[in-house]
Amino acid sequence: MPLNTYVLEQMVAVRLAEARAAARRDALVRAARRERQPRCRWRMALASGWKAIRSRRLASRLGGYPEIPAG
Repeated sequence: MPLNTYVLEQMVAVRLAEARAAARRDALVRAARRERQPRCRWRMALASGWKAIRSRRLASRLGGYPEIPAG
C-alpha cells in the first residue's frame, strides 16, 4: 500500500510538472506571437501596397479596398 501511494504521488508530481511546463510554453508562444504580430501586419501592408495601388480600379469597382489579412 505505501508503494501504491508513492507511485500515485510520483504520477501526480509528473503531471503537475508537465502541466506547468506546458503553461509556460504556451505563455511564451503567446507573448512571442503578440510581440511579432503588429510588425508582421505592417510588413504585409507594405508588401501588398503596390498590389493595392495596381488593383485600385478593381477595388473601386468592388467597393473599397480589399482588407489586409492579419499576419
